[in-house]
Amino acid sequence: MDTVTYNSKHDSFLSNEKQLEAGIISLYKAVLLYEITSLTTYWETSEAVTPDGRDMNLAFVVAAERAVLDARTPELLQISPDDEDSTVALAERAMMWILCSLEPLRTETLLEAVQYYVRGSSVVRGKQMTRQQIISSCHGILAINARYDVWTVSRSTAADCYESEDWTPGKLDLFASKVALGFLASSPQQNAECGPFASYVHRNWHRHVRRYDQWLDSEGREADPHLVVALKRFLGSPDESSDAYRAWVAAGDHELRHLHPSNMALFAICSYGFFHTLRDWWWNGSITDKMALMENLWGENSYALAAKGSYLNICRRLISLASAEIADARRQNRALLNAVDLDDFNLVKLLVMEGNADVNFAEDGRLSAAQQAALYHPEVLRWFLNQGVVDLERENGSGGLCYGNILIAAAAHGSIESVRMLLAAGANVNAAVQTGRYGSALVAAAHRYSHVDTQSPTIVRLILDHGADPNLAVNCGEYGSALVAAVAKAWKEGHERIYNEVLDMLLAAGADPAAVSGRGNHGNALAAAAFLGRKEMLKAMIKRVGKRNAIKTLRLSWHPIGQAFHLPDDIERRRHTATHLTVSLGVDQDVLHRIGLHEPDPDDYSTFGITVQRG
Repeated sequence: MDTVTYNSKHDSFLSNEKQLEAGIISLYKAVLLYEITSLTTYWETSEAVTPDGRDMNLAFVVAAERAVLDARTPELLQISPDDEDSTVALAERAMMWILCSLEPLRTETLLEAVQYYVRGSSVVRGKQMTRQQIISSCHGILAINARYDVWTVSRSTAADCYESEDWTPGKLDLFASKVALGFLASSPQQNAECGPFASYVHRNWHRHVRRYDQWLDSEGREADPHLVVALKRFLGSPDESSDAYRAWVAAGDHELRHLHPSNMALFAICSYGFFHTLRDWWWNGSITDKMALMENLWGENSYALAAKGSYLNICRRLISLASAEIADARRQNRALLNAVDLDDFNLVKLLVMEGNADVNFAEDGRLSAAQQAALYHPEVLRWFLNQGVVDLERENGSGGLCYGNILIAAAAHGSIESVRMLLAAGANVNAAVQTGRYGSALVAAAHRYSHVDTQSPTIVRLILDHGADPNLAVNCGEYGSALVAAVAKAWKEGHERIYNEVLDMLLAAGADPAAVSGRGNHGNALAAAAFLGRKEMLKAMIKRVGKRNAIKTLRLSWHPIGQAFHLPDDIERRRHTATHLTVSLGVDQDVLHRIGLHEPDPDDYSTFGITVQRG
């Protein structure tokens, strides 16, 4: 081929146009191998045109055809280290950035990005390239979307021309990683607001390193030693980070709060999956069990951060580092919760079988992993049960509005499949727990915490059929009985049939409307129905116990302080209920006061609009 030379004085190429196009296509012949459809398919629209106004896709076809027709296709242009500022080198870097970019690159970002080139583990900033230089040197290869000012390349057309083992996804990310790390290390004072390229680097450097690390794993290769040096230089050490790293974390504000305190670079290593790139740190004692148990501002340790990204290799290595001398029940709890949420069976199995993670452990008002699985991931629960690791009687004592045990959790969230599995496994339907929002599984099923109520009758029936006591004395929770829970649930128009069906089930099973409990806002189901204006439910329960017992029970009632009723329908229902109690049942004002349906004082808010006193 003819020699292609660069004339710095005129800033132009002295070459045949066909040779130039073919040479640049050769440089960029790895398009086929790189998955960039998320960018190219988005920007390849009818509005995508080359800078001179031609249809972008047509321009690629023409350029490709011209290169293919040349029987003496030139070899890949060789660029020596001294040529990094040549237009060819700048054009090459432009293509590399476009191919591996994690987001569409605008002209301003691209023009700065191509200035940086790699020298070993360092980065050098070279000469600037103009927009016109990119257009000229990449004529027919790159195109710009005029509307969005975004550069792109046709993957399908260029890929049909050439294939290469020189440019691979990993090598492209290796290039971007080196440039980004060098930029951050040399310019720690620059934050994401210092320009579009700085912003891109701050957001994406770790994503490029992660993709490179994943490529190493898939290819079974060793990490580039220069990249390893650059990455370590930027991070500092696992438990004593560099100034550049801390500056990056500080610039990230709330988006990087999971990396605080910023002296712990191990948080980033585990969050972003740097395993193969930092293999010697993982295996030479630089990372210890003590470090792995340190927590960020959210209470997450390295296990939990690695599990969020499904980084199985990191979790396995952390497990192998675990010291028997450091006992910590919370060691893998958050990690297991994350694995369950992700439906990552491989990670769940690793943590349980190799890490001995306790699926029944709960902390800080959270669900246990077994409860989490029962609520949202029945297949994971099935695996837990098959492994015999679920303690059906274990109470969740983590505090807050948790669920006292696993059956209560499943019943409260309407997971019919999980309830069936737990009942089949022998869960105790009459377990009266000591903590949580609901005192029993039947109370939870009758109330149903979520907003979808269609499962409630089925779950109530399942629990009753397995021997649940509808009058079980409960030890905790907001509702003194299943009847109170059924009456007090949030009212949704159109669901009256379901509410009445649950009430009828409980009454048919022997639930006593006259039973008085010291728990909750009302003391009994009759008072709850009256206070909330559930007149038809109230009438059904009065019919079951008789008027005399009903009045006697209502005299033992109380009501919540300050509960507002602003909707006209709610206020009207309460008025009708108060009238029914006065006219049909003969209750006096004292009973209405106890229930919370008394007549208002002249200078007070309407007590049908807001309840102002108790007992």
